[in-house]
Amino acid sequence: MESALTDGLYPATFTSISGVTNEVLKVDPSEYEALHLVYNEFVSAIAYTPTIKTIPTLEGSGMSEPLVEYEFEPGTKSEVLADLKEYMLASSIFSCLMENAASEQSSRMAAMENASKNAGELIDSLTLQYNKARQTRITTELIEIISGASALE
Repeated sequence: MESALTDGLYPATFTSISGVTNEVLKVDPSEYEALHLVYNEFVSAIAYTPTIKTIPTLEGSGMSEPLVEYEFEPGTKSEVLADLKEYMLASSIFSCLMENAASEQSSRMAAMENASKNAGELIDSLTLQYNKARQTRITTELIEIISGASALE
């Protein structure tokens, strides 16, 4: 099923989230201080917590720090850090979406369980009402038959 708002697939895949991440990274980082992800964090089958996850822009982070274990060709370090930034952002968004999806499925499961329980209770109530009406009708017919037989004697 495709969503009209995002033209994405549900449930989201890491590939579709990577596309969203690319769109987020197109925005100039100087326009915002951090990215805030709002989602429902799965706690248990009957509970979830609305959560805000903050991801800083990381603009220019680590460019001046030496990476002792690795040697990079000129310009490669910035590409690696950019790729890691993109992967970190995509992983964070994907993680939040999966938490939200788990919360949604949990809520749906609880709702369906409650609906099934309520339907069962309604069926029991209607069955009891039907049986009482049937019993009343049979009792009335028996009384009429007995009254008719008594009148003939």
